[in-house]
Amino acid sequence: MSVAVGIMGISGNALQQTAYTMDIDIGRLIHEELRAQGHSTKWLAEQCDIHQRKIQRIMKQVSIDTSDLYKICTALGVDFFYHFSHQLHFPVPPRKEIGKD
Repeated sequence: MSVAVGIMGISGNALQQTAYTMDIDIGRLIHEELRAQGHSTKWLAEQCDIHQRKIQRIMKQVSIDTSDLYKICTALGVDFFYHFSHQLHFPVPPRKEIGKD
């Protein structure tokens, strides 16, 4: 499944919108990993301190809140962020870690 995403950027004095697609169904990836590890949505909800209904919704969506994704990554021991960062193709890594002085 592809997700169309609009990005607003500033080019000179004008706002410019660029559309691109991401071919990442993060909910499906989480669901598949959860099943592969033999865990239930109830287990994941308890591990993440997220309501079970929200976990079920997440697994049906193609986008996710980053704090929820971080909790899920930690619980399952899987870096799902990789699927997003891998598609960025930036030639140079970030200059410093975010949140570090």
